[in-house]
Amino acid sequence: MAMSPWWLFLDYPREKHRPILRGKVEAGEILINTHGGRNYYDRIEYDFGVGEYPEEVIRQKFEWEDNFYRWLGVSHCRTARGHFGEIGVRALPYLKERGRTALCTPIHIGEHKADQFPSEGYWPYNSLQRFYDYLPDDNDLYIFGSFDTRHLIDFLTGATISLRESPFNDIEKASHQAAEQARRGLNDGFFAEVLTHEQKFAVLSLEEWDSILSRTAEKMARYEKIFSHHDDIADYLKSKDASWLSRAGRADGGARYVLSGRAECPLRLSLFTDVEGGVERRYVDVPAFEGQMEVEE
Repeated sequence: MAMSPWWLFLDYPREKHRPILRGKVEAGEILINTHGGRNYYDRIEYDFGVGEYPEEVIRQKFEWEDNFYRWLGVSHCRTARGHFGEIGVRALPYLKERGRTALCTPIHIGEHKADQFPSEGYWPYNSLQRFYDYLPDDNDLYIFGSFDTRHLIDFLTGATISLRESPFNDIEKASHQAAEQARRGLNDGFFAEVLTHEQKFAVLSLEEWDSILSRTAEKMARYEKIFSHHDDIADYLKSKDASWLSRAGRADGGARYVLSGRAECPLRLSLFTDVEGGVERRYVDVPAFEGQMEVEE
């Protein structure tokens, strides 16, 4: 399951926030990502609902973003995931230059969010909900995501007093919807996210928030979970995409596998064996490799 980064509108952090954010990044507790530009409607990679920025405008916007991270004292994460999800084609060279080579968005590059539903998707399922693929516009970048349909994309929708969506903060409804979000991703054999927005959880007390997280964990107890960040998930998917199982067979009472391709990070094979009354799965660790890698179990 994805551990979400802190997504920031860059005009909002103040000097008092800087040591907190920087400390958590340096401790490996969070990732920092530019969620928007100066405010809700200001975007760096694309002019929301309008189109591509002129070249000079987008250059200035990325320079302004660079200045923010110099002030913060830490780098942004390598995964670009912005407010509204729109990313312009003109932004791609600027993202690459800054090492932001993974894109997490269900919106086709250079197009409006409003034009995306329904729409053709990405490999391997022709989907905009579960996908991982080299970006067709520029193969130096990788695009991936685990999203829900629009009316299900925020698990607190209808469960809090925000916008009078509920007469009270409904802990049980919120935890049920959060668990359903996670189940949809994991049941598809993919990674999962639990997603909401700041204006919705702003009306929750810390006690209510803790209760929602606790009840969600209880509802998800039967699922095996590996918590990770977007950057690590992107690296894993890219390595999985660029490698394949080329040969498998028995060897000395066990099994031998040969993988081909390139894996820039360690992978795991799932080994299924028959046991009385069912099937058991074990993991086989595969180190990073290029060319071929032989592993035994």
